Amino acid sequence: MPLFDLFNYQNVPESEYQPLLIPDNKLFEMKIEISGKSKDEEIEKENNSHKLNQTILKECPFKEKSKNQILIQEETNKETSLQKSSNSVLKDIDLSKENISKSQKSIKLKSNKSALEHDQSYIDSVRNLIKKLPEIKLERQKNSIIPKIIDIKKIIQTDAHILNFGTFLVGKILACNLKVTNISSEDIELNIDIENYEFISHTGLPSHNLTSHEMMGTNPINSEFKYKCWHLEDPTSKDLTKSLKLIIEKESTASFLIILKTPKVKRSERLYSIISLSKHSDSDHLIQKPLRIVLHGFIETPKLVCCRELNILGGELQLIPLAVKKEIGINRFRIPFKNQGNFDLNIECLIEKIPNINFISGIEYIVLPNKFKIASKAFGILNLAVKCAKTIDTSTKEQKLLTIKLSESPAVYTFILETTII
Repeated sequence: MPLFDLFNYQNVPESEYQPLLIPDNKLFEMKIEISGKSKDEEIEKENNSHKLNQTILKECPFKEKSKNQILIQEETNKETSLQKSSNSVLKDIDLSKENISKSQKSIKLKSNKSALEHDQSYIDSVRNLIKKLPEIKLERQKNSIIPKIIDIKKIIQTDAHILNFGTFLVGKILACNLKVTNISSEDIELNIDIENYEFISHTGLPSHNLTSHEMMGTNPINSEFKYKCWHLEDPTSKDLTKSLKLIIEKESTASFLIILKTPKVKRSERLYSIISLSKHSDSDHLIQKPLRIVLHGFIETPKLVCCRELNILGGELQLIPLAVKKEIGINRFRIPFKNQGNFDLNIECLIEKIPNINFISGIEYIVLPNKFKIASKAFGILNLAVKCAKTIDTSTKEQKLLTIKLSESPAVYTFILETTII
């Protein structure tokens, strides 16, 4: 193998490359000796080979590279990629910093804007307050006014402080007149109202004669709240109302009616209520205690008892037994009743069929007279005649309804007449 071949350098293995420290002139002489050519021919050949070498170097780069060069190239590529990635990261960091600064600036602008809006609203509120200062001063002046206290008893007087309607039966309509005198030197307008509280307060009630505590007890129930039974009559229109306005001239007297429509109750009961009288005023700085008038009455239920009755079904029904002999034809009975109440009773008697119960033909009932009066705490006799046909079988029983109505009250009493044929 030649030591140096300029034209076949591509076929020489890389491992056989060895550097030779030979001077250029000596190397040239060695080439002349080896080739056996003249010096001019060798120079010309050298120039041609140098030109060719330059052409090859330009057109055909090395096909194989050394391992060190490959490693160096890979390291260079890695460094380049790392440099690029670091540059991109730095760019991203710079962009994020710019975004953060922009957002901070926007937040600061927004906060400044909200602060400005808050300041503007505060300024507007202050301006409105300044505009309202005259009204506020007037309101304070009004509030600083000392309220005027009125003693209604020095303005009006009534002819009674307790209106007692007495004792009455259920269903009655009663009236009581109240006179009011204006003792002041000017005309007044009175507000008259029926108090509708559930319980009656003793504040301001009269203490002379019979005190309210002794008469009504500690916690009396207001009958107006319970039954709505008290009314005021308007002196002009004659309408019944719960409140009334009454104008009274100076040093004169006016009157109005208090109406009681007695409620329908099953047991006797005391009725209490209150009417209040006060001076009418449009001012809010007026203090007055109304004049209160007590309304009182005792409602009583009639108490009529049959002395021959038999209580059945736990006392819900009163049975009057009758034994009729058919041979006699007309049987006469005297049925006693007692009025246990405090009022005389005018009664009316009716004998009627009991609903959903069959009656027997041939039995006739006659009440003579069917209307009579029973005095208070006294007895009364009901005269009853029963006519029976002879064709009716013995041991036959029939039931009729005896109804007693009262002219003084809507109360009705019912008894069962049980007739047995013997």
